[in-house]
Amino acid sequence: MAATPLVDPEVAGDPGIYPAEAVRAKLFTLRPHTPRYDRLLTRAWTTLKTGR
Repeated sequence: MAATPLVDPEVAGDPGIYPAEAVRAKLFTLRPHTPRYDRLLTRAWTTLKTGR
């Protein structure tokens, strides 16, 4: 990364912030939910919170 040399060495050396290449190779992102799923999740949470 281009900005890494500008980062404090203590931060740049922290594996919780900058994981090793082997760890980064295993990382993944979650796909966003569909609007229908979000709506159902919101309704279920509202039902749970309101007790209805």
